Amino acid sequence: MERLKNIGKTIGNLNYFKAFKQGSHYFIANIFVQLLGVITIRIFTRILSVADFGTYEVFANAVKLLAILLPLNSVVALNIYMYKDEIHKKEFAGNVAMLSLLFFLIGSTIILLFRQQIATFLAIPHALIVFIPIMVGIQVLYNLFHILNVIYEKSKLNALGLLLNNLLRIIFSIGFILIFRQFEGFYARIIGEIIGTGLLSISIIWFIKEHFAFSFNLDYSKLILYQGVSMILYTSSVFILNYFDTLMINQSLGSEQAGLYSFAYKIGTIYYGLIQSFQLGFLSRYNQHLHKNEHEAITEQLKSILKLVTFITLGFILLSPEMGRILSAKNDFNDALILSPIVVLGYYLLFLFDLYNVTLFQSKKNLVITVIIFSVGILNIVLNKWLIPVYGYKIAALNTLCSFFVMFILGKAATHYLGLFSLKIKYYIGFLLLCIVAVVLSCYMEKNYIGFFYSISIKTLLITLCAGLIYWNIIKLVTRRTEQK
Repeated sequence: MERLKNIGKTIGNLNYFKAFKQGSHYFIANIFVQLLGVITIRIFTRILSVADFGTYEVFANAVKLLAILLPLNSVVALNIYMYKDEIHKKEFAGNVAMLSLLFFLIGSTIILLFRQQIATFLAIPHALIVFIPIMVGIQVLYNLFHILNVIYEKSKLNALGLLLNNLLRIIFSIGFILIFRQFEGFYARIIGEIIGTGLLSISIIWFIKEHFAFSFNLDYSKLILYQGVSMILYTSSVFILNYFDTLMINQSLGSEQAGLYSFAYKIGTIYYGLIQSFQLGFLSRYNQHLHKNEHEAITEQLKSILKLVTFITLGFILLSPEMGRILSAKNDFNDALILSPIVVLGYYLLFLFDLYNVTLFQSKKNLVITVIIFSVGILNIVLNKWLIPVYGYKIAALNTLCSFFVMFILGKAATHYLGLFSLKIKYYIGFLLLCIVAVVLSCYMEKNYIGFFYSISIKTLLITLCAGLIYWNIIKLVTRRTEQK
């Protein structure tokens, strides 16, 4: 018994465990959210056609992107200036809210005036454009709630908001699709989401109102606009890369192909939601360490998080095709499953890129970040425009993987040559190579499918071996410390 207590204390003092504890509230909330996602993917693939599934995804991605563009990305300034002692936090947050509302109203007016042209560009029904400003407004409000809770380290409240936001959206979406069968599936789902998340927005206003003092400050407004506009490409990088894939597939090949591609990406977003919980849990501390130049503390924490994220990544890479078969209620979606390991690897590269870009972000190297994101975005668009009509929708996943890899390399190079803090390559190169090998193996097994149970048995064994490789040093350390006690 005493030996077990010593082992528990030893593990509790490891940086790995501390990193997990910091992100635990986000992690637990994300576990529930991803479970909801798992359940609802199967439901939505049953009650929606592939084409309806694709139309909804194009619309939803447009909302995510416009939630950044319409308020001119003003909320991002909170992540920079709210950590500075000379800033009056409530007044600064109030100016962010006022500017966000002003530019949201202007942007929404422009969208409604040009709704036919926008609908044609997105290749979705014109009537859906009316719903975009409503959903964008709800999303901007939730973004304020989320960022303020990260800054003030209210992880429990943030986790509760995440759960309720997803739960209400899902319940009302499914309810409206089943009740209003006379509507096309994507219409009913969108209306249900508006009602569900709209109800939560009322509560969000109540919880965040204490963080605002609505007094206009010209100096604060200049800082907010400069930081927001200059960081639009950085903040929207994931949406730009992923959204233009789906958009270009929808334009070139139709909503059914866009639906298949979106289904493969759903598995990737489940994975990315999990690893983001650790990023969010560490973000506030990361920023504080950077401002104090405590680079050794950052490195130790990142090394621990890398192990955990890599283990999760390997599990998703190897098992994502099997997960897709379980999640899909129709065999029509299975054609896209070979893409899921590639999508997961792309998100892993995005995770590595973010480790460097947080440093650039906090150092206010906005031009550098803009050049990186813009270059990679152009690369992705050119590749998709050139290759999708020739090779079909599946090539888009490889194009995005290539773009994420270039973005990761440029992020590392920028921090290195600017003399900023950057995690050394030796800490993750082995993990990255292991993930690449896993993708090749998973795609090969999916192409030469040997059956569900044989495949999952082999992959489970491989994951166990990978876990031993990743945590071998920790296993030896725990054993040695326990023996010493």
